[in-house]
Amino acid sequence: SVPLEQVLYCVNDGRLVIGKIGENEYVVITGYDAKNVTLLSAVKGNSYKLKLETAAEQFKENGNIFISYLEQ
Repeated sequence: SVPLEQVLYCVNDGRLVIGKIGENEYVVITGYDAKNVTLLSAVKGNSYKLKLETAAEQFKENGNIFISYLEQ
């Protein structure tokens, strides 16, 4: 598990990141700025923003589980 701040480097590089944000709920992290992170939720059927601190806490509460890939 890694904190959200480290995962945002992948997002900055243009790589998709999936994160566990709730019990049986995963989101795609599609972007971020200095205050917010933008998430795409298949469960909710939309894209939405959360404050960075709120998102970091929700990911932490769910084990900081993220899935992405490395380019070679």
